[in-house]
Amino acid sequence: MRKFIGLVVFLAQLSVAAQGIEVEYDKAYDFSRHKTFRVEKGEVIIPKELQNVDPAVVHSRMKQALISKLTSKGLLPADSAADLTVSYAVGTRKQTDRTDLGPQILGGVTGNTPSTPNNASQTWSREYQEGFIFIDVADRGKNIRWRVKAISTEGSIDEEGVIQETVNAGFKKFSLKPKRNKK
Repeated sequence: MRKFIGLVVFLAQLSVAAQGIEVEYDKAYDFSRHKTFRVEKGEVIIPKELQNVDPAVVHSRMKQALISKLTSKGLLPADSAADLTVSYAVGTRKQTDRTDLGPQILGGVTGNTPSTPNNASQTWSREYQEGFIFIDVADRGKNIRWRVKAISTEGSIDEEGVIQETVNAGFKKFSLKPKRNKK
């Protein structure tokens, strides 16, 4: 039973992290000439009333996840004179969706009624939390060479498992191997 619950929690975190992940990079860019990277302290943008975790813990989780993943890809961490610089932003914000339903959607009534004047519009809205993780990898010329954008409307983006899964998915195709020219 414990294994089943653990699996459900893991899959829930994975689906949160995987929801809305986009990776942008120049497919022609040769990362094989780079040997080192550094992770800059990023931004944690979470309103106090929505914080589940101390921002210092979020910084630590992001830095550890990035160092672990990029080291596994063959890069070495460096302090200041690194070939690549990694920056990030993690946050949560309140969002509102509004939709105009029109006068006929709610009950099919047209014309004047006490509750719905002629041509009155009915509006549906919902408030929710949107979490995001943005990661940029730039070269020494400050050109962004790799970008990960993850947006989630389910759960908290500052959880350790969500951060790790987002980093893993975002750098899945990252490689230091030289690109082969197609003949």
